[in-house]
Amino acid sequence: MECELAVTVDAVCQRCLEAFRLQLDAEAKLLLLELDETADGYDEYEVWELEETTLRPKDIVEELLVMAMPFAAMHADSAACKALSAEAGDKEEMTKPFAALRAQMMQD
Repeated sequence: MECELAVTVDAVCQRCLEAFRLQLDAEAKLLLLELDETADGYDEYEVWELEETTLRPKDIVEELLVMAMPFAAMHADSAACKALSAEAGDKEEMTKPFAALRAQMMQD
């Protein structure tokens, strides 16, 4: 089985925690075999061993898209990321939750 997948999914940027649309692309060359089955001459194919004799293409597509997801989704364009834009620092003041505790420790 050979396939190319292109899809846009909703994701959350791990830098600014804003929702954005993430483009995923995946290509696969799969050799679908039963458990303990072998085949020669398919070195460029990734072997997927199937536990059942029936196959749902939706499951393969879903698995390929899950594997195409980045470990941490982030805006591809740094200008679109609020955490990296220069304006983000000016708009809101950074909260330091342990600042008061540190101030008390320094007094003792």
